Formats: sequence, C-alpha cells, structure tokens
Amino acid sequence: MKVTYEIRKIICPLCKHELEDAYYFGSKFFQLDPTKIDYVGKGWLPIVEDGLEVWVISPEKHSHYG
Repeated sequence: MKVTYEIRKIICPLCKHELEDAYYFGSKFFQLDPTKIDYVGKGWLPIVEDGLEVWVISPEKHSHYG
C-alpha cells in the first residue's frame, strides 16, 4: 500500500485567500475550552479595537494547517 500525503490550504470563505497565522494583542480574553459557556469557536473578530490594530500577521512562514 502506498500513501500519498496532500497538503491542504485553509481558505477564507469570504475572500477565498489562504488563512495566515496571526497574533492577538488586544484586551479581550478568549476561552479556548469548548466545554465552557463563554467558549469562542469559529467566528470573525474585529481587527481594530479602540482605534488600534490588535491582530498582527505572524512573521514566520510556516503554517499549522498542513
């Protein structure tokens, strides 16, 4: 049996571009435990809070998705 691995890119459903890793520097706390009531799952978050850009694209060129 031969296995061929395929690298898949995660694509934005709105703009159809490949997703990139980013860092968040805002003041909100995001619950990452799906069993909690305030869990933040899939969704869109604002880039700007109080006039400041809070999401910055990661300088590394690696992806965690493939």
